Amino acid sequence: MKEFANVHIDRGSSGRVFLVFAGLAQEYAMPQFEFSKALSGGGDTFVFLRDPSRSWYQHGIEGIGQNRAETLQEIKNLLSELNCNRVVTIGSSAGGYGAIDYGLYLGADDCLAFSPQTILSSSGRAKIGDDRWEKWLGKLSDVYRRDINGCCFNGARTRLHLYYGNQDSLDRIHAEKLVDSVNVSLYEVVGARHNVPAFFKKRDALREIILNVGSADYDPCSTYDFVENRTKSFDL
Repeated sequence: MKEFANVHIDRGSSGRVFLVFAGLAQEYAMPQFEFSKALSGGGDTFVFLRDPSRSWYQHGIEGIGQNRAETLQEIKNLLSELNCNRVVTIGSSAGGYGAIDYGLYLGADDCLAFSPQTILSSSGRAKIGDDRWEKWLGKLSDVYRRDINGCCFNGARTRLHLYYGNQDSLDRIHAEKLVDSVNVSLYEVVGARHNVPAFFKKRDALREIILNVGSADYDPCSTYDFVENRTKSFDL
């Protein structure tokens, strides 16, 4: 895969590859490659992706594929070319949705999602009163507005690590949908709102949390007092 406007590859030699999905960005600005500064250096390979169509990656990525299926196949080809031994997908908000969706399809080892939407369907969003980003979601037909639920993880190899801010009630609802799902760990970030990565970055925690995702020896809750494990203890 060649680099171009919507893809940037920072190659390393460790065998671990991070696929980093950008979010929506501001209304009149091109989505930026997220986490690139926080993740610079080191031996891992980072593939930074962005979706200028702001379609939650459901229309693929311009320049890689004309649709989601073609884009996924090209990314699979890239991973084969990189000869990786471990794949991690990362994203925040709409990028978090893309990281989960693509991560499951690609069979990623781990997915790290910050405040992702898990409910895109019109009926589901109406039920929880979520009208955020309707300008962009309204352009997606219902066939592309697929919800992510526990069934998506049945039989999947991908482990999801989902972080959300306790100050954002809608993000909490999206997270709660996966509370009892197999291979899903939920973390509540005390004091954070929607932009959890910015909260972590301000506290010098972002890089450590990303690079240690999936490590059996790493527990973010014991490392940071503002991270609480809510996998089985939601107040439903």
